Amino acid sequence: MVEETVWWIQPAVAIGLYLAGWTVLFLLAKRFNLEEKGLKVGPLYFVYKTTLLNRTLGRFARKMRRVWRVFFSMGAAVGVGMLVLIVFQLVRNAFNLVYRTREAGPVQILLPIPGLTMRWEIFPYVIVALCVLVITHEGAHAIASLVEGISLKSSGVFLAAAIPGGLVELDDEKLDKSPYSTQLRVFAAGSSANMAVSLIFLLLMANFALTISPFYTIVPSGVLVGGTTNGYPAEIAGIQAGDIIQGIDETRIANLDGLRAYMAQVKPGSTVTISTSRGELGLVTAPDPNNGTHAVLGVTQLTDHIVYSPKLSFLSPDLPRQLYNVEFWIYFVTVNVALINMLPLFPLDGDRFLIALLGSLGVRNGKMIRSAMSAFSFAILALNLVLSYSMFGFVKI
Repeated sequence: MVEETVWWIQPAVAIGLYLAGWTVLFLLAKRFNLEEKGLKVGPLYFVYKTTLLNRTLGRFARKMRRVWRVFFSMGAAVGVGMLVLIVFQLVRNAFNLVYRTREAGPVQILLPIPGLTMRWEIFPYVIVALCVLVITHEGAHAIASLVEGISLKSSGVFLAAAIPGGLVELDDEKLDKSPYSTQLRVFAAGSSANMAVSLIFLLLMANFALTISPFYTIVPSGVLVGGTTNGYPAEIAGIQAGDIIQGIDETRIANLDGLRAYMAQVKPGSTVTISTSRGELGLVTAPDPNNGTHAVLGVTQLTDHIVYSPKLSFLSPDLPRQLYNVEFWIYFVTVNVALINMLPLFPLDGDRFLIALLGSLGVRNGKMIRSAMSAFSFAILALNLVLSYSMFGFVKI
């Protein structure tokens, strides 16, 4: 009986403390009338607005005004490319989903709900990524507006359930009367800033070993197995995703190149002993379906497994992996949100960006084109979501 009840105790306590915290915050806000001081608290959300943030953003905008203007002008050009790219990608993916080709990929809404939509260990990384996303996105909109002489009505931060965010309210009336070039820079600012951040973190991941080399010694320690092919020797022998191949027969395998070099000498039908992180497993190799003279194990999604040895005693061996996860999720979230936000669909930035773009090109029937593009974008996005769920089911990250 005890074993049956243990599993729900920790989640129940966590949910209870979470709801109690919101209740206390709500009662304090009502008791001390905090809404007059800029803090509005409602059921599972709060919004805090302050003029201090306005002044801070104003100082950022005044510094290097010309540099900001060049950056946001480049961002407007990049915005055109992102708008075209996201529409093209959704159309192509919908085609692949309809015809169930190998190139089809799942398109799903990312809701950071630990235990339901994502694993608990992923949740902290996604929250950090969302914070970076919101700060750069809303901050870029604010700075671009101030550089163009458009004041902010308000700025602040919010928390909805467990999702943090930021907000800036622009003077929309003045923005709508401004030149189309100004509107293009302002509406593309958020996504272009997110895209710049994603590129920075992509470079950090590509050069990860170099960036941590002053603090850690990198020791190759095998090949990480991401999956196995159905019916092939690896699956039959019991090799699983997450296993680390450390040797074959009596030969140590340090990395993926070493595994390939050894397997190039093995013939189909040979018996080999695979040394993994869980022990030794024997199997008989199979012929490569693309080249019958080559032997394969049936392992897929292979990557080098690396052990990070700290050069300083106070550094944790797990820190590099945690840092890499932070970099990956910041890259993943910012690049995807930057693109989807430029979809010409209300209320996304891409909708107003398209209006400004059509106006700058002198298109007379811009409203009709905008309505058609918005309807098309909604239809193609909905088609991707429906087909993704029907083909892949609900994907938990």
